[in-house]
Amino acid sequence: MTSAQAHPLAAGILQTPRARRASGLLVAICGSVTLSACHPDLTVGTDPSARSDRLKAYYGDLESGRFAVIADFEHPRHLELFRVASPSGKARMESHRTAGITETGPAGIRFTLTGPDDALIANNQRVSEWFMKRDWRDYDLLLMQLRAPRPGVEVEVSIVAGPTGRRDAIHSLLPLREGWNLVRLDLGEVAEYLPLDDIAELRWSVPQAAEPVELALDDVILTNNTEDLFGDSDPTAGRLYVRRRGRRWAVGAGGRFELGFGGGQIVQWYDLGADPNRLNNLVANTVMGPSPIVMPTDDPNMPPGTRDADFTTLGETVVARQRILEASRIRIVVEAEWRFVRRGRAPADDSPFQRWIYAIYPSGNIYIHVECTTAFDDWRPEDIGLAVSRTDFGSMELLVHPPAQLRDTGRLRHLAFAYSRSDTLDAPALLFVLHDARRAPDLEFFREPDARRTTLVASGGKLGRETDSWTCMCNVWPANNATGTNATDQALDYSYAGGRINVTTGRLLTNDLGDDNGDGFNERLGCYVLAPESQQLRFTLDGRQQRMFYPAFSVKHSAGVDAWVYQDFTVLEPTARDANGDLLFQIPQVVDKEVTIEIYFRDRFASASLDTP
Repeated sequence: MTSAQAHPLAAGILQTPRARRASGLLVAICGSVTLSACHPDLTVGTDPSARSDRLKAYYGDLESGRFAVIADFEHPRHLELFRVASPSGKARMESHRTAGITETGPAGIRFTLTGPDDALIANNQRVSEWFMKRDWRDYDLLLMQLRAPRPGVEVEVSIVAGPTGRRDAIHSLLPLREGWNLVRLDLGEVAEYLPLDDIAELRWSVPQAAEPVELALDDVILTNNTEDLFGDSDPTAGRLYVRRRGRRWAVGAGGRFELGFGGGQIVQWYDLGADPNRLNNLVANTVMGPSPIVMPTDDPNMPPGTRDADFTTLGETVVARQRILEASRIRIVVEAEWRFVRRGRAPADDSPFQRWIYAIYPSGNIYIHVECTTAFDDWRPEDIGLAVSRTDFGSMELLVHPPAQLRDTGRLRHLAFAYSRSDTLDAPALLFVLHDARRAPDLEFFREPDARRTTLVASGGKLGRETDSWTCMCNVWPANNATGTNATDQALDYSYAGGRINVTTGRLLTNDLGDDNGDGFNERLGCYVLAPESQQLRFTLDGRQQRMFYPAFSVKHSAGVDAWVYQDFTVLEPTARDANGDLLFQIPQVVDKEVTIEIYFRDRFASASLDTP
């Protein structure tokens, strides 16, 4: 895991002492860890192709064949890179023919560290035959295997870069399980802090060591694991894709936008229309969010220690997980979770958490359900807010529309939305809409000129349970997504989706999980939910009074059944299937008139008919 900030507010936007201390939060990504690269030869004394095949068969990240071994210890010359620094005078290192991973070659090294300042070091200072690569720019991951004698041992892996006398380092604190641990360090994250073309050294230490700790190390490898997991990341107009690079996932729509997920958070946002080479990260050095944050309070009645306590009170370490729940041409659904734990402990099922589900559509709409712990033991904050951040791009314009404004009439009075955009529209606006304004009625922007960052904070909702949730939408495309009446119309479209669909054959389902107000629209996944009747479904949409922005639909009870979808009597494509096999489709434009949708179904095992739907 790498030292990281949970959110830019931890850097002091709200300027509370506890918020500033939050910068010490440690983020652990469950899975493996990564290490450096060396000479491109894989081994000595065995067939190189056989050795390469064995490594590729064992490590999925090597399937591309684009990798370099720093050390696998199958030849004595690999040991030239390694030595121990021992201020305690008791640290030691030894090579052993059976100390490694048997499946990839049995040799490895064992090393014992007896104090927090002892370290195992790998560099080129004493080498003659085997050199560690210094240019890591061609690689995405640093892999390694570490064996711990017991659970809870925390090993710090440091990557050091730069010339002698002007070196910088990034540190990852890794809580290990007993036995072998595959470590995967994302070099994209490292590149945000260090020059990858000048890596000088690797270090392993145990900062909490109060007695000797014996560890083993094997298979330190650099690899390029970039791969399209779904779709095609080349600029194909509007088609969704998922690309893996290192430990991150890129989810995007070709030629429109790309979102990078790392550690369960959106850490990259690119405007592919204006920036196809992905040079300007619109959430550089921050996370997009929405991220739960504890709002500071000056209430003197709050118990001491609670007044300025934030999420780091629940645990100094975060174990982060992210996974793809669904991938189709209509939407990508990503689930992410943070578990807060004490140093050296594994997360329990009841440990405090933050959780997100993102449903991403090619229209640039991202529907997000956020849930988090809001009370745990004596930790009971008065208010939890949501923070949504972006990097400033040129001169920024900010608009906040809190609910209950006297100048608004009708439904406008109940909207909570905001956007930040560059005044020249050089980049898309970041539009944020809260479905239920009562959950966070207070909206405020915070600017950080030194960090070139703008953060919207939505807060002021009532907390009444040990966990709470928020449902919202962000829009990241196109560039004019917050010009004219677009922002207001999109907020109305999301917050008041019901009442504009008239079903004549079939049913509008109002009890779907994620339909927060029972109007037939799933606010968490961003789609209307319907069911057919007698193998047909027919309905009309009315966008004349209130525009509908790229409406999407989920048809239940349609798994295993062929379907033909028509929009105004013309075949509508593409269609897709969700994780349960049910039909998904989306109208690929803004609906500002009356539109008729007809769907015909036929069981795939029924006899074919001469009649075409």
